[in-house]
Amino acid sequence: MDNPLQNVIPQAVDELVTPGDHQQHTTAVANLLTASEIDSLLQNWTHDNTGQLVRNQAGGDAALLPDPDRLQRTRALADVLHTVQQLWYAGSEEIDAVAQILANGSRTASWRLPLGDSAVFDFFLGILAVDTIRQSLKLQILRLAGNCCADADENRARVVSSNHMPALLAQLEDDSLLPFAIQVIHNVMMDYESTQLAASNAGLSAKLVDLLASPRFAHCQHLLGMVGTIFEMLVGHQSEATVANPQTPLILLNLALSPAVVDDAADVIQLTLVALSYLSFENLQTVFVSSYGMPSLLGAYYHISAKLDPTAVAEEDLEAQLKQLRNTFMQLLADLCYLPTFNQVYELNSPVFQTFQSWLSSPGNPSLQAAACLCLGNVARSDEASLALVSNHQLHTPVIAITAAQVSLATAQPAQGPFDAVLLHSALSLLKNLAIPASSRPLLGDLLVPDLLPTIWSLDPNTSMQTPQLHFAAVSLTRLLLTSTPQNVRRICAPLSPDPLSPLNSQTLLHRLLDVFARADPTQAAHTRTEAARAALAVVRVLHTTPVPPLLPDWDPRDDGYVFRREGAPVVPPPSSSSPTGEDVARPRREVFYRRHGALGKALAHLVVQPKFGVLRSEAWFVFALMARSEDGAGVVSKVLAVPGAWEALVESITGRREGEERSAETAGNGGEVTISTDAASVVDGLQPQQVDPQQAEGMARVDRENGLVLVSELVKHAEEDFPAARRAALGEMLKEGGELVAEGRKDDGAKEA
Repeated sequence: MDNPLQNVIPQAVDELVTPGDHQQHTTAVANLLTASEIDSLLQNWTHDNTGQLVRNQAGGDAALLPDPDRLQRTRALADVLHTVQQLWYAGSEEIDAVAQILANGSRTASWRLPLGDSAVFDFFLGILAVDTIRQSLKLQILRLAGNCCADADENRARVVSSNHMPALLAQLEDDSLLPFAIQVIHNVMMDYESTQLAASNAGLSAKLVDLLASPRFAHCQHLLGMVGTIFEMLVGHQSEATVANPQTPLILLNLALSPAVVDDAADVIQLTLVALSYLSFENLQTVFVSSYGMPSLLGAYYHISAKLDPTAVAEEDLEAQLKQLRNTFMQLLADLCYLPTFNQVYELNSPVFQTFQSWLSSPGNPSLQAAACLCLGNVARSDEASLALVSNHQLHTPVIAITAAQVSLATAQPAQGPFDAVLLHSALSLLKNLAIPASSRPLLGDLLVPDLLPTIWSLDPNTSMQTPQLHFAAVSLTRLLLTSTPQNVRRICAPLSPDPLSPLNSQTLLHRLLDVFARADPTQAAHTRTEAARAALAVVRVLHTTPVPPLLPDWDPRDDGYVFRREGAPVVPPPSSSSPTGEDVARPRREVFYRRHGALGKALAHLVVQPKFGVLRSEAWFVFALMARSEDGAGVVSKVLAVPGAWEALVESITGRREGEERSAETAGNGGEVTISTDAASVVDGLQPQQVDPQQAEGMARVDRENGLVLVSELVKHAEEDFPAARRAALGEMLKEGGELVAEGRKDDGAKEA
């Protein structure tokens, strides 16, 4: 079937003709209409009884009746197209009046698509690109374009397919047309991806930014909301990352804070959201930081957080946008402070850093405090910056105060005020980075007082306070504070009460930490359990690498004949003629400590049983090897190996095979003698505990084997009687097989070097 529009829509003009070029152009329809006839055509059409479109001589309300016949309207516009073409070719100014009539008529929705189908719309957009076109005609063409594209995607598509977008954007340069051009561009782009992308590729955002940064903005300030909406449509396209003016975020933020805008909540929120959206592009982030844009960003965040109250915003949409803006803002601030460029541009004594410090001391505004914690946490990623923040700026002092205040609010009964889980988590995250340098950890030891971190441990690690995130942060921070820090280990090992008659005298903070390990759900709070176990490992490592007397409390067996006295031993030790050595003093104190903390075994065993983190298993074997060099430590390790899965993990680390797989035929499983070769015995005797290097993954298995051999060798010396006969034999087998594997490996390494 033939296309019914085939002979109706005139052929497109191949070459644009400027006024005065009096060439003859003919179409299928050659009737010229006057302006009044065109006006009557648009205003006075209705349907007759047969459904045909006819002139309504009476006019009036009948002309406004709905007209579904798009084809009939398109045919009626054929003479209009011919007329405007001839007027244009003749250079007649009457075309201005016709354009105005058509622009008025396009306000009626039923004429918009026919104007596009008939090529009238395309014709006028085509002549808009002519440099010599009169301003009055430009104005009417803009009106026509804006109306025709209102809720009419087909006409919007014509703008793209005919490449009319550059001509539309060029009208932004004319101050008198500026308000009209903005409204037209808004209509053309609204809810239509293709025109949005075309506008982006044509550089619309850069043109608008130049406009907003110039005095010309005064001509269209009342349309700021519409300009903001245009930016919202543009920034959703990835093309903006490369075509936008790099200063776009900064200019938008400065405008939002300008006296002319800052009191309008809607404009401030919209402009700020758009600025943050542009800052989601990584290339613009670097430019923004390098251009010293942070003060403007911090000023905007302060205004949003301290000056705008979500409950005071009248419109529900604005209230939701404000809440979204605050959340987006906080994450963006943290991201910018994470950039390497940030520390290069803003030193620790810069106004930006001073702003962060002032926010920490704003107890009435948790949003500012949380943002400061997140930003400073990223600044403190390097040891140099972290040390300076603690030693030179005493940054830990207000952050510990924030932590204390939030913990108090979280646990107060009845409630004393709103608790902010985001703020507490942000503070804990910052403190974790401040605790990375070893020299800073003693200064952060006040976090281990019962009212701070231990209070978080005591809460339900699975459901309370939006945990497990908070529990994990608190326990992870605790682990850092204890690592290689005897002063803090002493705090966590001290009796909760100095009174020997108090029940708390036999309790320590370590008991509470081990309780977190026991209560945390293995699935929901798996990372928290692992961090608690690592913290326990950090404690015992310090106890076996540091003089014990300053760490563990002195004890007198006469004060407690049950807890401290070994089975069958006298209550009062016999007098000694020689002065006790350091180990002589340390051993009985550690024995008491381990006896009181019986839950240590399961927590420590978790590190070698868990399958996910090989580096944690390696760290545990190293510390176990250190512990086993003393009788008290060897006794603890023997209990660790009694936990299901721990013994099997040791066998696999040393021999490379799982227990139960094929063993050496020389070894009997009934406790018989195991013969160890001279080379293997020499190798084992020369081994020392080695700290694993997480960066050398290929060497971890070798280090694990050697640390495991040291551990087994020390267990044979100090705790062999703790094992049944079969496992004593297995210890000897592991020494033999593991020693031979190490000896063979060293021979192979020597051969490669040769």
